[in-house]
Amino acid sequence: MMRRFGVRELDLSAARAAGSQVPTANPWLENALVLRSSGVDAVLSAGVIFFQVNAFNNALDDFGKAQDGLGLAEASVGMVTAILSSVGAGLDVSAALAILRGAAKERLDRRMVIASRFGAGAGIIEGIFLIGKGAYKGYVKKDYDSGLWTVGSGVFVAAAGVAGVGAATAASTGASVAILGLSLGPVGWALLAIALIGASLYFTWQAFLADDENYLPIEYWLDNGTFGYGKLRGMAEKNPCYEPDRKGVFPFAGVDSELFALNRMMLVAQAKLGVVSDTNAIGIVASYEVAVPRYAKGSRLEIAFFAIDEEGRRTAVGEIVYEDGKRLATRAVISAKLTGIRKGPLLEVDPKSGVMRLTGMFSTMQEGFLTRTINRISDRGDAIYAKRFEMRLDYWPDMDNMRKLQTSLAIVGPSK
Repeated sequence: MMRRFGVRELDLSAARAAGSQVPTANPWLENALVLRSSGVDAVLSAGVIFFQVNAFNNALDDFGKAQDGLGLAEASVGMVTAILSSVGAGLDVSAALAILRGAAKERLDRRMVIASRFGAGAGIIEGIFLIGKGAYKGYVKKDYDSGLWTVGSGVFVAAAGVAGVGAATAASTGASVAILGLSLGPVGWALLAIALIGASLYFTWQAFLADDENYLPIEYWLDNGTFGYGKLRGMAEKNPCYEPDRKGVFPFAGVDSELFALNRMMLVAQAKLGVVSDTNAIGIVASYEVAVPRYAKGSRLEIAFFAIDEEGRRTAVGEIVYEDGKRLATRAVISAKLTGIRKGPLLEVDPKSGVMRLTGMFSTMQEGFLTRTINRISDRGDAIYAKRFEMRLDYWPDMDNMRKLQTSLAIVGPSK
């Protein structure tokens, strides 16, 4: 009968002396609570594993896209902490399942303590990285406020990992545990860990809000306008309102200059050039995508493509011109001397907003030993090969009314 109630252990020894007011333990209730808590632990730990796997995949993707040492370090730390957290959560899941299958909880306390140490390791590693990142923001990027918030978040993350170990150890021993001079019981360490996690989240959010790189162009414009405080003028070149001729950010002279600056921030072209080559270093393919916020009467878009050889010499290989909202290109030429396939340009225009999107691709053989050999034995000595491609773009949203408003971009791919 007892087994049907799920009872795993039953202690019938005398629990109190004559006249004692301490109630005896209820074995059915205690056993039910252990089973319920173990089931919750298993579900929560499984959820942690799921999110950490996603975090690892995101960090791996960021690692491939990283453009500098800081990006590589951040992605690497993300992968390491995801692995450590997943191992810790996996140990928690195995312990919880073992308890549900009938194992004594006391026999698995050591495993749960080890699991907490994996989590602490992840927290300490991430905390050290955040402290270093905050110092980098402050001393290198001169973003002192965001740097200090980042350092604070790192300290709290590392401390929360240590508090987690204290909570797990205290829960397994049932007594107070002293770490770095602080002695607390299971509940105390758990509450401290929760408080530290909350503090780290708050500091992380404040670091994000204070990060100079997270300001939107419209925020700079509002700060420099009539009703702004001018607090962002000291950011020099980072401020879109920076004037290279005057080497600084100055209050708008009037409504015209204020509106012109707003249009310069809003009516900006965006472009992407993707260049890939095959593993055998035979072919190279360039795909381009351009988006402009206004394509109507007075608009003009000019794109020029260049092939770059091994010595860095550029050869014009294409030109595209669209203007005045016309569906057909004024000029769209990709050199016939390129040896590969080409597609486009393909134009899409939103009739309501006037936003235009332009896509296309072209390819050729990579310059190298193979192409030089082909030139010697064939009559295609004028063929154009490439190691890289460059795209140059100029965009005027309204040449009739705002001739000075222009976007100029130059993109080279792949980067060295």
